[in-house]
Amino acid sequence: KHLVSALIHVESRGNDSAIGDRHLIGNEAVGALQIRPIMVREVNRILKIQKSDKKFTLKNRFERDKSIEMFYIWKNYHHKDDSHEVIARNWNGGPKGYKLNRTVKYWNKVENQLNNE
Repeated sequence: KHLVSALIHVESRGNDSAIGDRHLIGNEAVGALQIRPIMVREVNRILKIQKSDKKFTLKNRFERDKSIEMFYIWKNYHHKDDSHEVIARNWNGGPKGYKLNRTVKYWNKVENQLNNE
């Protein structure tokens, strides 16, 4: 499986309408890839740096193709040459996610998905 497919499985079991962390009002992670508002802002910041006219909205997180597009914009900007593990752990834990103990269990789930095609 590709990394993005494994992430979608771990994050939402493929549910484009998934809403996680409902207790974090206004900061819920939503969609197939469980994207938070801060990630939409980061992707839009990257697009601006790249002089793109494209801009994502919070609602775009519920559309799988747009969520995947946001993931790749983020990944190609911040993690062009990084391993699947670094990418997945940062996706889960933020910019220093790959250093956090709490992202190890997440990576194990993603790695398990990658190995079980």
